[in-house]
Amino acid sequence: MCGIAGIIGRQYGVKDKSVFIDRVSDILHHRGPDAKGCFEDEDAILIHRRLKIIDLSERAAQPMYSDDNRYVIVFNGEIYNYQHLKNELIKAGYSFSTSSDTEVLLKYYLHKGADGLKDLVGIFAFVVWDREERKLFAARDQVGVKPFYYAFDNAFFYFGSEMKAVLAAGWPASMDKEKVYESLHFGAVAGESTLFEGIKRLLPGCYLVMEKGKAPRIDKYYSTYQISKEPISQQDAVTKARALLDNAVNIQMISDVPVGTMCSGGLDSSALTALSARLTSRISSYCITIPYEGYDESQYGRDVSEYVNSNHHELIFDLDEAGKLLNTLIWLHDEPLRHPNSVPIFQISRLAKEEVTVLLSGEGSDEIFGGYGVYFNVQRALKLQRLPRPALRLMLAYAHSKNRPGQPILGAMQKDLKDVLIYLRSTADRNVMRKLFRNRSYDISDRYQLAQDAITAAAGDHINGMMYYDQQTHLQTLLDRQDKMCMGNSIEGRVPILDVNLFDFINSIPSHYKTERGNTKKLLRMVMEGKLPEHILYRPKYPFGVPLERYFIESKNNRATVDNMVKQSELVKQQIIDPVTLNRLINGYLKGEEMYSDLIWNFINLELWYRIYISKEMQPDKMQLPAYMQLTVN
Repeated sequence: MCGIAGIIGRQYGVKDKSVFIDRVSDILHHRGPDAKGCFEDEDAILIHRRLKIIDLSERAAQPMYSDDNRYVIVFNGEIYNYQHLKNELIKAGYSFSTSSDTEVLLKYYLHKGADGLKDLVGIFAFVVWDREERKLFAARDQVGVKPFYYAFDNAFFYFGSEMKAVLAAGWPASMDKEKVYESLHFGAVAGESTLFEGIKRLLPGCYLVMEKGKAPRIDKYYSTYQISKEPISQQDAVTKARALLDNAVNIQMISDVPVGTMCSGGLDSSALTALSARLTSRISSYCITIPYEGYDESQYGRDVSEYVNSNHHELIFDLDEAGKLLNTLIWLHDEPLRHPNSVPIFQISRLAKEEVTVLLSGEGSDEIFGGYGVYFNVQRALKLQRLPRPALRLMLAYAHSKNRPGQPILGAMQKDLKDVLIYLRSTADRNVMRKLFRNRSYDISDRYQLAQDAITAAAGDHINGMMYYDQQTHLQTLLDRQDKMCMGNSIEGRVPILDVNLFDFINSIPSHYKTERGNTKKLLRMVMEGKLPEHILYRPKYPFGVPLERYFIESKNNRATVDNMVKQSELVKQQIIDPVTLNRLINGYLKGEEMYSDLIWNFINLELWYRIYISKEMQPDKMQLPAYMQLTVN
């Protein structure tokens, strides 16, 4: 697990290469504090920061070269089935000088090229530079666990594990105003675009080829939706899912450094803690106490720990400390924080770093096993569509009078199924957004395309369709959060439930096997029967989050942040949003109205992000950063 970055282009437009290399390398220090390396020739600079996980020797350092020195690789991630691939390569006549997965990855690419990507089981983003043909090849894992960003201006190609590395390499920082609407309405920008103008993300399951004098060419080697849907019984589905989950945990426990688990006491993290505890003498588990009614799961985390005999650690969430961390975490994340629980995830990984370097997380379980109420809202919305629109308007007005967003009703009022999927994941109804944005329209065509792809693949199974859409949108924001918050503490986050073989299988079965009639994650509960206490296995879902309705109200410091953002709003100054509507929404929020708390959270984060990355009038709070990161924030 590491950080990678670089620039491709004749003489790369860099006057002082040593200063350039140090600047880009330092900005990624937190992703790889154990070592740094660099390759350079007249057309390329490839930079690597190393976090030692497998083969801790110097022989496994990067950049790594092919035996004939023609090819150079920099790699971020882990290839979990590298031993299997290595055996295949040995039979084909390859020899190895390290026990690292990096050497296996490089030689497997040389052996099969892009066709070999489909054989990789892991989390990865990597670049291979062909020194002879002056060609770059880059690829990202199937589900999108590890990030890869790039920018191209017809002269130079920039890439990095984080957008701040692309900026440090010389790409100008400017906000894409056309993406502000999407960022506020949905909390993030979907598809390949980002809030930075010109910086794109390589999408999951894609590879990129950059040849001299040509624009980058992108192809897809994997699709979530190209899945065989052969008939299978419920019991056979449980049996196969159990075997695949066991295997995923087994291979993701492979490490030359200590491994722990995030264990909130929810079903997903409890399942991983229980399964991993069987494979080691005493695994370390980590939990955070959110001391507010409806949020605190810590007792369940302790119950799981006692049941599996883990070495359990807890810390207490504090609103004031969370406010102090906000600037730092936005800087780490590169974009506004979509999820308030980014704060406790950062705090958990900071605590875990005292003992372990790898943390297993239950990320992705909700999006493949059906853990969210929104999946049932799809069906509710489609049923409500049968009602006359005046009746729906009355129902929505009643919901609003009770300070509730009324998502199923909003879904029912949309034109077609694409709109239902998209707007069930919005943070405010379109009428509010129209007023906020002065009736101007903005392009969210990427979301429409992703929704249509999901609907087509689901073939009438609307809950599966919503999950497929979530996997390409909502899940991507969760994986970004997981990566940036863990790597901010030099922790590798692994997500066994998103093992590509398990992911493909669960996506291939009917939704009613996974979740039905309000019984969320039915299949996963059946898989874990007998392996967890019943009160853990069957308890209702708790949100792993923080109380947004209190976040900027109860803390004086946090409330001062709100006041400042409203008075000095960059979005208002640039006439992007309407100040009257903004003030109405903010005042309602500060009075305790919860309905638009997500929208207010998005607004505050976007304003802070602008000050950190665009106007540069704010910096991360250095007191919140480890000492080794002090140089990287300037």
